[in-house]
Amino acid sequence: MPWLTRAFLLLVAAVAIAGAGCTRYGKPTPVPPTIPPLTTLVVNPMTGSDTAGNGTSEKPYKTLTKALNVVKNSTTTGLTIQLAPGQYTAANGEVFPIVVPTGVTIDGSGYTGQTGFPKGSFINGIGEDTALEKLAGFAPQSAYTTLEIGAGVTSVSLNNIYAGVSRFGTLNPRAAYSTLDALGSLSIGHAALGAGTLFKGHPNGTGIAVPSGDLTCIGCAVTGGAAALVAYTLPNGASPPLVVLSGQPTQGIIGGSIGILTDGYAGITASYQTFQSKQYAFSDKFPALVASSGSFGLSQPDFGNAPNTASPGGNSFIGVGISGMLVTLPLDQVYAEGDYWTPDQQGANVHGQYSRKRVFSAGASGKNVTIASGASGAAVTVGPIPPPTPTPQPSTSPSTSPSASPT
Repeated sequence: MPWLTRAFLLLVAAVAIAGAGCTRYGKPTPVPPTIPPLTTLVVNPMTGSDTAGNGTSEKPYKTLTKALNVVKNSTTTGLTIQLAPGQYTAANGEVFPIVVPTGVTIDGSGYTGQTGFPKGSFINGIGEDTALEKLAGFAPQSAYTTLEIGAGVTSVSLNNIYAGVSRFGTLNPRAAYSTLDALGSLSIGHAALGAGTLFKGHPNGTGIAVPSGDLTCIGCAVTGGAAALVAYTLPNGASPPLVVLSGQPTQGIIGGSIGILTDGYAGITASYQTFQSKQYAFSDKFPALVASSGSFGLSQPDFGNAPNTASPGGNSFIGVGISGMLVTLPLDQVYAEGDYWTPDQQGANVHGQYSRKRVFSAGASGKNVTIASGASGAAVTVGPIPPPTPTPQPSTSPSTSPSASPT
């Protein structure tokens, strides 16, 4: 009975196929739920664990270092790391410098000062920046930092954090320290970066160093022992750095002995910054590591109304220790219209404003603008921001009808 054999084989095959989606009792096999990948990793230095944690709010990691290692090994892009309040220190397991890769956002829980240590998310530590030493040609053990954005790294965002170092230990006083070394591209929002501000600052400490990187800082508070922000061009064909400081009035605070220190090539755009610098708000006196190759020249820093301006001004240089501007390089052109200066000094009125445009040249010396006598062709332009040019409006009157063609 061949037909019976064939029927039996067909029945066995049908049962085998059906069994692939059923249990031994004939019920459908449950399909495991698809778990979407985490897009936010949570870190809590007080309650988290780097061994038992998984980055969720219920089981956070303990260190930012661990979270960044997870990010580096993840195929998910655009990850956010959420930092709970607390101190992120080497004693707690952090490895410094903390190096942030491309596409990462680090969100803290804010910063408010208190006696001894700040509240909020405080990244507190120091490590040798060997990447910067190699790129800049610095000697070993000459550059240190807390946070590093490496060369070629892009799309990094740091928000609502405090970073610095509370103790420098046995660090060589001739070594350089920056809270943040920005060799790549990043944006910072409402963060405080300070070089040893909780205790005695390092003599060569800066809040932010931008060696050929790109930085946008909105509503930031930056300070340091030597300078709040130093921007310079690396050798070997690197491009000059670009720095944009902005925010609402009184949000941005720039301290340091010098507020912004550049090599003259760095592009600077600043608006609505309050400078509380002990010596100068701006200086181009940083020793250049490169000479202009012809592909770029001096940058024309924009503190208000530079050609093709991006800054509306609004900066305050009132109360800066020695002078608001120190220009030392020949041909360096600084634009600073619509700003506030030390009142009743160098032609400023009692409110610290210039009611008309004025151009300071080489040899100027005073509380608001100082230009070295040997800086031929250098200038600082001050004055009010010109009113915006009205945009022509289309005519609303009826157009004239064309004359009739002769027949």
